Amino acid sequence: MAKLVIFDMDQTLLDLVPFHDKAYSRVFKEIFGIKTTFNKIDHSGKSYPVITRMLGEIEQVDKKKIEEKIPEVLILFQKYFNEAVSKMKVEPLSGAKELLEKLSSNKENILAVASASPGETVKLSLKNAGLLHFFREIKTADDAEVKKGIVQIVKKEMNKDNKMKTFIIGDAVEDMDSGKNINATTIGITTGSHSEKELKEHGANFVFTKIDVEKMLKIIDGE
Repeated sequence: MAKLVIFDMDQTLLDLVPFHDKAYSRVFKEIFGIKTTFNKIDHSGKSYPVITRMLGEIEQVDKKKIEEKIPEVLILFQKYFNEAVSKMKVEPLSGAKELLEKLSSNKENILAVASASPGETVKLSLKNAGLLHFFREIKTADDAEVKKGIVQIVKKEMNKDNKMKTFIIGDAVEDMDSGKNINATTIGITTGSHSEKELKEHGANFVFTKIDVEKMLKIIDGE
């Protein structure tokens, strides 16, 4: 039976935090004259506008100024992030490529990405890591600002008649919330900033410390 498996990207398939941190540090210094770091906030599962507002609040930047500057922040961030990713090889997290290979060996399965990052950033990162070709559908912050909305779009476009069992795999509580919102089986991994307890509190059906290919395949193939 065909399955729809929706993956988060950051800290699920790829470790992109160093790239995000460096880009955000440059952007906030350039636009607001503030030295800050991406890791001051719980950024997992958040879109760039939300992250910008959260950092702005911590750094006590005027809310009106933050809102006015968000378009400029996004343009500069993508520029700096894309430049950094283009210069370095991005390695998939442990087990990610093998799981994608195994799942895609069943041609009826549909693999998708739902990421709160911008589309250009997502596709560039996946291409750099050699994973882009696995995915039939990629939805991003270009399609909706919050993760629930992004996941809903994937489900609507790829499984609108509900004939396929749907799974979502991610490291953030937003992934678990989004999965429950579409009645998906949710698989959490603690490779990001959220703990097993937090993921379960947000409805994770299963939680692993990393991608466990054998156990995840049993869960997906067994349902």
